[in-house]
Amino acid sequence: MNRRLLTLALALAPCLVAGAARADLLPEGKTYVPLQLTLDGQDAFKDTTIVLLGCNSKEGRHQVAFATTAPMECRVKLPPEVYAIPTKDKKPLEDLVAKDLGWGAEGAEAQKLLGKATSCGKIEETTLVDTKANIAAVTAKYALEKREGGKCGVKKVSSAQVNAKAAPSDAPSASAAPSASAAPSASAAASASAAPASSSAPAKSGCSASPVDPSGFAAFGPVLLAVGAIARRRSRRA
Repeated sequence: MNRRLLTLALALAPCLVAGAARADLLPEGKTYVPLQLTLDGQDAFKDTTIVLLGCNSKEGRHQVAFATTAPMECRVKLPPEVYAIPTKDKKPLEDLVAKDLGWGAEGAEAQKLLGKATSCGKIEETTLVDTKANIAAVTAKYALEKREGGKCGVKKVSSAQVNAKAAPSDAPSASAAPSASAAPSASAAASASAAPASSSAPAKSGCSASPVDPSGFAAFGPVLLAVGAIARRRSRRA
């Protein structure tokens, strides 16, 4: 019985791993592009530092970004939130970024540090686009503004999608006739037609064979634990 349970667990493993991997995949035909963000109006807030939580760095290590007057590039899936904090209080956030804890840990710690900070609002832009749309980035301009009670707000000014530049083609003209030397010989054609049927691709199994993230193997853990527990109970009864 124990051997049969282990065999069943091993048989289910590829499906569990493939399912976990598919959960992290992008929708078919979609991709994320960078957000090139300009944030105007920072000069109106004296002795204040503008912090963006969720304006992720290019390499994916950081969630915290300090606003600049120059355009900033963010990698975003969720709308970044804009905070205004006293400049004298920004050191803990700078130290957090310097620790380079990684995207998840940095975000969790930043939320604690920004728990009582003034939120100005969010940058609401869609960066998930069709792969066939030839879009390289989304540009957006927002402006900070002072509101009642000295609070800050963020207002959208404009946004646009930037088309990718077409790569130059090195392919020869379709009207050019192939040279005689490029024509396949009769013997080569005969050899190709005589190729054995065994060279065809193997039949697919019931589970997807697409590459998966190693983290997907976490889905197999509960199966092994269940098998081990059943095996221990049966051994004690014996």
